Amino acid sequence: NNNPFLKAIGTVEEFSKFRNQNKEKDASVKLTDVNKLSDNLDNIFESLDKKEQELKTNTDKKTNNPVNNNKAKNKKSGNKPTVQAGTGQDTEIEQDTNAENKKSVKPKSVFGQILDTLIKPFTKSSKDFIHYKELAETNGVQLSDSIVQYAADKVLNLNKKLDEKVAQQGTGDCYLLATINALNSSESGKQIISDAITYDPKKHTYTVNFAGAKKSYSFTAEEIVYAEEKRHANASTGVVGEGRGWYSAGDDDALLLEMAYEKLRQEGLDTGFKPNRFDFSASVNYNDPDVSALHAGTVSEVIYMLTGKETKDVTGKKMHTKLDEIAQQNSDYVMTLAISGSNGYTEDENGAYYVNDDTLFKLVDDNTPTDTQRYSFNNHGSNENYKITLNGIGDCEGETISITNNSVGAHAITVTKVTEDSMTLINPWDSSKVITVAREDIEPYLIYFEYISLEDKRK
Repeated sequence: NNNPFLKAIGTVEEFSKFRNQNKEKDASVKLTDVNKLSDNLDNIFESLDKKEQELKTNTDKKTNNPVNNNKAKNKKSGNKPTVQAGTGQDTEIEQDTNAENKKSVKPKSVFGQILDTLIKPFTKSSKDFIHYKELAETNGVQLSDSIVQYAADKVLNLNKKLDEKVAQQGTGDCYLLATINALNSSESGKQIISDAITYDPKKHTYTVNFAGAKKSYSFTAEEIVYAEEKRHANASTGVVGEGRGWYSAGDDDALLLEMAYEKLRQEGLDTGFKPNRFDFSASVNYNDPDVSALHAGTVSEVIYMLTGKETKDVTGKKMHTKLDEIAQQNSDYVMTLAISGSNGYTEDENGAYYVNDDTLFKLVDDNTPTDTQRYSFNNHGSNENYKITLNGIGDCEGETISITNNSVGAHAITVTKVTEDSMTLINPWDSSKVITVAREDIEPYLIYFEYISLEDKRK
C-alpha cells in the first residue's frame, strides 16, 4: 500500500470511475480533458502489462547470466539500483562493476506516463487545479498528496527570480513590491532575491528565508496555487493598483515573497515580535479581517528583513542635493521614493477639487458642501483619471507613467537610475513599464526617499 507506483495506478483507476460517474452531474467539468485521460488508460495499462512481462523475462534471464551475478549479490547486500521517479523520463541506473554493462534499461517509466496523464487536466491554470481537485474530493475521490503537490508544482512558474510582470492589486503593499523591483534591477539585488528562496523538490515546498529577521516560512505548491486564486479575490483596502486582488498579479516568485512577508508581519502582530525595533502593529488594522497584514509598511523594513542591513532616508531640502551626489556615483543602489499626490495640490477657495472620505482629491460637483475646503492642481504632469501622470523624456519620449493616485496618502515607487536631470522609475502597479522622467517633474511629489548601497557591507 505504500508503493507510490501502485498508489498512482489506483488513483488513475478511481479518477476514471469518477469521470464516468460525473459526466452528467457537473456540466462545468471539462470533459474533453478528462476523456483524454480515460481514453489513454487502456494504452497505459497495456504498456504496463507488457513492461511487467518484460521485466519478468529480463529477471529470469539475468538470474542465469554470469555478467549480472554481481548485481544480484549487490541486491542481497542492500545496494539497490537508484530510480529517479515522477518526471515521466525515469531512468534506472545499473550498478554493475563492469562499466560496459552500465546502461538505461527503462527509458520511460510507466509510472511517469500515468502520472503525467493523470495531472494533465489539473495543470493548465490555478483555477483548473482547484476546480478538479475540489470536484474530485466532493465525489469521494481521494488524490494522494504527492500527486497533488506534483500537479500544483506544474501550475506554478517559480524560479527564484522576478522574470514576469509584477502588478500591485488590492492590498497596500507598494513598499514591498517597490523594494523587490528595486532589488531586481541589479545583479547584486537579484542574488539577494535568489538567496532568499529555497526549494525542496521531494516535498514540492518553497521556503523564504528572512536573514535579518532570522525567520523562514515554507509553503507547499498547493498552498501557492490557492494563493494565486486570491489574486482575483476582493480586498477592501483603499485605493491601490490595477485591481482588487489580495496579492499582486503576474510573477509567481513575487507572490511567494508576499505570502512569506505576510506571515512574518502576522507573526509580529500576534506575538509582538519586533525585529530591529520594527513595529508591524503601527502599520495595519489588526482587527480587520479584510485587510492583509501586508497593508502599509516601509522599504527600510523590507530591506532589513531580507538582508539585515539598514537603509538611509533623506527628507526635505536635503533630497535634491543628495540625489545630485548619488547621480555622480557609480554604486549598486537600491532606491525607492515615497511620493504623495497631495503635493500636486494647494488650498484655493475657488479650486476645482476637494478631498473625499477616501482621502482622494475629487472634482467639486453640485453635491459638494459649500463649506468644504477646496484645492487647485498646479504641479507637474496631469491628474486625469484620478492619477498623477508624468511624461517620459529621452528614449522614453512619448510614453507616460502614473506615479500615484490623487491621494493624500504616500505611495512607494522604484528608482533604477539617477542622473543630473532625470530619474528612471518603476511603479509597482506595473513593473513592465520602466520610464525615465525629468527630475524637476518628479521631485515636487517627494515626501522622502530611501536608499542603500549593496556594495556597503555595513550592517
